[in-house]
Amino acid sequence: MSREVHLYFMIDAYGWEIYRRYPILTNVLGAQSLTSVFGYSSACIPSILSGRMPAETGNWCYYYYDPEGSPFRFLNRWKNIPGCVANRRRVRNLASRMVRSRLGLTGYFDLYNMPFDEIGNFDFSEKRSPLSPGGMNHGSSIIDELAASSANYFVSNPQFTESQNYLALLDLCRQGDLDFAFCYWPGLDGLMHGCGNRHDRIPRRLVQYERWILEIMAAVYRQGAVPRLHVFSDHGMANLKASLHPDSISGGRSSAICGRDYFRVVDSTMIRFWYQSDAVRNDIEGSLKTSPYGRIISDDELRKLGTFFPDYKFGETIFLLREGYQFAPSHMGVRAMAGMHGYHPDEVHSNACLLSDSRTRASHCERITDIYTLMSNSLDEIELRRGGCEPAVTAPDPVTA
Repeated sequence: MSREVHLYFMIDAYGWEIYRRYPILTNVLGAQSLTSVFGYSSACIPSILSGRMPAETGNWCYYYYDPEGSPFRFLNRWKNIPGCVANRRRVRNLASRMVRSRLGLTGYFDLYNMPFDEIGNFDFSEKRSPLSPGGMNHGSSIIDELAASSANYFVSNPQFTESQNYLALLDLCRQGDLDFAFCYWPGLDGLMHGCGNRHDRIPRRLVQYERWILEIMAAVYRQGAVPRLHVFSDHGMANLKASLHPDSISGGRSSAICGRDYFRVVDSTMIRFWYQSDAVRNDIEGSLKTSPYGRIISDDELRKLGTFFPDYKFGETIFLLREGYQFAPSHMGVRAMAGMHGYHPDEVHSNACLLSDSRTRASHCERITDIYTLMSNSLDEIELRRGGCEPAVTAPDPVTA
């Protein structure tokens, strides 16, 4: 029986609707739609890697309310920097790198457009990279299982470029020592944030991914092994319909002041609130209920979506926009983007995709969390074949393109 190499490629934001418009690998893989997780990539990727929902992993939105434990209180000294300087993307990038280094954060981190005079009331949920062992806030993931196994495996390094990760994986395949790979390519997500989901740059990027995947498969075949191939996404991407100022949605009917009477994080597609009094809550929720652009997500619905947190650290009230609408300015940026995700999983462009070869029994997969089961089954097959007696190897340093 030929040795099998289990290859998992995650193309960020390659949703089902995007696949239907720009399909790849149609002669190699079968395709199906998957229901995504409510939230952004900060929720979806940990759920894919662990098979568990955000309420179980503790990984949901990036910023959450924690005035006593916030590591960002030192940024309050920057509150008097003029907005025309503080909100420049270049300034924010430099400040994010400084803060990331000072706090020893190893996961993805960005200050985005969080106000310096309010950020001291919040903490950041992804202190460790989900692509590293111990990366979940709660529980383990396939990355932990790989690290504890005898498999020779590759996992993308988020500090490397897409091309570097591709070449590092290709090199391992050429050596013939690989059992399992998880390769993550985030570039399509960034591209569609900037140009929407119908730009002619999208098929060009996907053709590049297709070429890389076929080259990796060919390298596996040349070593006398058989690739078991899976290509999937975490969510899709919806084009911008209109941008809304957050104060037009949540102004309330009182003189309540944000930062004193209540706190909020304005994400691109939702606003999350914390209150100092029931009166303020009633005023703000009363205003939210009149909006035609979205709705409050109830606790019962959050439970069904796997995103309910009993301590309400991610929000006492969560107001979600309908697909295509964005808040601008938001705490994620000053301007709306051409494409966005993070809407309700029932919205059409929220669906992810899964492409699998004919040897993979993927018909049971319905949600992106089911990808974990595929990966876990692959690891079980590897361990059974290897007998658990061969040492793991580490991936090589990146090769420059």
